[in-house]
Amino acid sequence: YAIYDTAWSYMKLEQYENAVKEFNRLYAIKKDDNFTDSVLEGNAHAFMKMDKFDEALKNFTEIIEKFPRSNAVVKAYLGKAEALYRLGLYNDGIEVLKDGIKKFPSSIYLDDIRYNLGWIYFKTAKYNNAIEEFSKVIKDTNEDIYRISSYCRLGDSYLELNQLDKASEAYDMVLKEANVNPDAIFGYVDYAQYQIGRIQFKSERYEGAILAFRSLLKNYPDSKYTEDASYGLSASYFKKGSFQDAAQEFKAFIGRFKDTKYREDAEFQMGSALYN
Repeated sequence: YAIYDTAWSYMKLEQYENAVKEFNRLYAIKKDDNFTDSVLEGNAHAFMKMDKFDEALKNFTEIIEKFPRSNAVVKAYLGKAEALYRLGLYNDGIEVLKDGIKKFPSSIYLDDIRYNLGWIYFKTAKYNNAIEEFSKVIKDTNEDIYRISSYCRLGDSYLELNQLDKASEAYDMVLKEANVNPDAIFGYVDYAQYQIGRIQFKSERYEGAILAFRSLLKNYPDSKYTEDASYGLSASYFKKGSFQDAAQEFKAFIGRFKDTKYREDAEFQMGSALYN
């Protein structure tokens, strides 16, 4: 057990190669098979931290195959699916997670499994499947983080399908959660607000876009979406035909974000707005 503690000390220090050496020393001893699953789990996580996904995959698979009754086995399914995802083996990852749901329908990690399954479906453009999984998480979870993040991913999936009203409804639920429980938004609310602005703009509802973008800029001035929202606000005024406001917003935008990717478009639209 001293070796095991040393290995995890190395993990905490982010010295993953040393951690692997200690885990391997302990694995070679194999005094207690009931302890070996924990050793394999530690080894797998160290390999994941080092981006050695093939090695991590071997360890997670060994836990699943040799220790099916272990307390570590459900997390091994999650780890194996992530390793497969990182290796670009998306369909294999999907099958692992589906198998995990089938075998452990009452697991405390069911939210994790379903959310990760939804995420792989989303990343592989299987948006209807993603919607199904994220909807199940929202329905069954008691965890704020899973419910709120699933609403965001649900909105993203509907947006990819161009079902704008349903996407907007999902993002609106994030804002409602923020109003009821401000401590549980986990940074997702500014993203939802930005996406609502995008949907309003795409739907040519420019007044709604202005309200959404301005709300984000007012309430979340340090958001990573500030630059995009500022440009969206300026462009919304322009599309609405409020050229004086558009010119003013574009001028402020260019002054604040000097190296913006939108600079050429912003300068052109500002000139057009001043001309009008």
